[in-house]
Amino acid sequence: PGERTRLVCVARSEDKATALIQSISKGKTGGPVVLQSAICHVSLQSAVQSFAQRWAEGEEQDVDVLVNNAAVTPTNRQETKEGVELQFATNVLGYHWMMREFE
Repeated sequence: PGERTRLVCVARSEDKATALIQSISKGKTGGPVVLQSAICHVSLQSAVQSFAQRWAEGEEQDVDVLVNNAAVTPTNRQETKEGVELQFATNVLGYHWMMREFE
């Protein structure tokens, strides 16, 4: 009783985060849920590490549930600035990096 649930929606851009929060808010039926956004491009290991570091330095470090839902399907081969194929980096490695950082 009295506790609030905080849902942090992590997206690669502020526009994506805002759209996600608006979509979730439409289905919200009340209750003590606080929706927040954070930015992290999960296709970059350095971005995931930086996000995790900022999280660890924040007010609330606990993560009870981590839902990985990022995906891209580019029509042509692209590489991240770290030299990893973009689709593999986002759809596979990003999940791995995020889970490792929040173990």
